[in-house]
Amino acid sequence: MIRREGIRFIGFYFRSEEIQRMRMDDTDREVHIRVDMQDVSEITVFDGELAYRVPCRLPQLKGLSYWEATALLQELRLIDTEYTNRTSEQVDAALEYIDAQAEIGRIKYSVASPIITEEHIKRVERRVLRGIRVVPESEYSHEVSTQDWAGTPFSDDAWGYTDELAGDDLDLGKEQTAAAAAAKYGESTQGKRKPKKAQAQATGANPEALGPAKPAETSGTVNSVRYFDEH
Repeated sequence: MIRREGIRFIGFYFRSEEIQRMRMDDTDREVHIRVDMQDVSEITVFDGELAYRVPCRLPQLKGLSYWEATALLQELRLIDTEYTNRTSEQVDAALEYIDAQAEIGRIKYSVASPIITEEHIKRVERRVLRGIRVVPESEYSHEVSTQDWAGTPFSDDAWGYTDELAGDDLDLGKEQTAAAAAAKYGESTQGKRKPKKAQAQATGANPEALGPAKPAETSGTVNSVRYFDEH
């Protein structure tokens, strides 16, 4: 939904002149967006005909991945709170801390990290009650930002670390019959091959007189792959 502040995504607002003109024509306008999880500093908005690149109103988000952005939300104490005003100095300090965390760098490059889905985005939106706003520093903003309202872990849910692993379709054991495999995966498109004896009779040759087959003459290096049932 296009709001007065722009389009909200995981607590950050994205705004441009194009989408605000769309909102002037229809205040209840809903649009489709696309997000690059490796760089959430801008989103792509589709109006049904054209696509627009819309930047985030927080310039410090430039180049940050989804994992770094959600870590920023937690480091700025923006979880489960109505007060979301922070200063630029506080944002810069939080980013400096996040940049030094090896764990965030590991999951950013998808090293054994879960795939982010729409469900993870909804979890973040439920915990971020209001979008972040950068304001001048004041005594109140400093005192409030040092408090922690997070009653339960946030990053585990946002990153999917506590999710149950989804089942796969690789449980076809070697003891199962060919009929069971065909019922599960369908018939082979190549069909069944004739036995060697039947092939020999079909060509009129004597199978007992057949000698070892000579390898085909090839040039260069020949690579082969052998497949086993367990693979």
